[in-house]
Amino acid sequence: PPAVTGGITQINQMIGQAIASSREGAIAALQYADRIYQLPLGVVGVAVGVVLLPELARALKGGNLDEAANLQNRSMEFVLFLTIPAAFALWILSDEIIRVLYERGAFHQENTAIVGSILAVYGIGLPAFVLIKALQPGFYAREDTKTPMRFSAVAVGVNCATALTLFPFLGAPGIAVAEATAGWISTVLLFTTLLRRGHLTWEWALARRTALLVVSAAIMGGVIMYLQHRWEPWLASGAHLATKVGTLGLLIVIAMAVYFATAFLIGGANLGMIRRNLNRKPAAKVDG
Repeated sequence: PPAVTGGITQINQMIGQAIASSREGAIAALQYADRIYQLPLGVVGVAVGVVLLPELARALKGGNLDEAANLQNRSMEFVLFLTIPAAFALWILSDEIIRVLYERGAFHQENTAIVGSILAVYGIGLPAFVLIKALQPGFYAREDTKTPMRFSAVAVGVNCATALTLFPFLGAPGIAVAEATAGWISTVLLFTTLLRRGHLTWEWALARRTALLVVSAAIMGGVIMYLQHRWEPWLASGAHLATKVGTLGLLIVIAMAVYFATAFLIGGANLGMIRRNLNRKPAAKVDG
């Protein structure tokens, strides 16, 4: 069961591609977008899950329930710190990212628009996809694999129903909407169940910091849109590839600087959170 629930995002993608196979080019469009958002999903999601599970198991084995709940909350906090701005950036810069990476040869502006819209929707689902990796260890550490399995089944059902409903009208972007919807439903089910069972504690401080991270990302998004408009000639399809790459790279660097500066300034993040998560090593925690 852990292998199935851990790969629920990939299972939903396979289902989506099967549904998309009825329309020419839809599978390719989904795969182009998938390659991009898999990078933050893999780096952040897998890393958090691998580190968190042995830490939770150690805390529970020692009877430290408060420590276990705190570990889970701190992991969610770090995930949100990284994925909220990524979601905003993918939504706003989706076309520019696709244009720089793919738009050449047989890949035309029309393809950029389609794949860009898919990537934007995947961006909305990114925090949910990564939060799933941070929440599932809360069940596995307690030797409960059935509950995540049931929630995965619900997510697959939602994905199938939504994809079949939206694909005839929206095409490939409808598949992405279905996957993102299923991801958020799975996240809500995992989170509320851990909360209801007392395995997770509600922290108003965490809720407040999350809201501040959203504010920081929104400010970053405003800066991105402003520069996006001002630098449009250098990001357009007709610009030289080197110009587009350099402009997009500079835009991303500025966006990151604005987000991190704002988040630290208004209290959405602090150095302690960064150090705590970067110093976590699973191998050192397993044996207790």
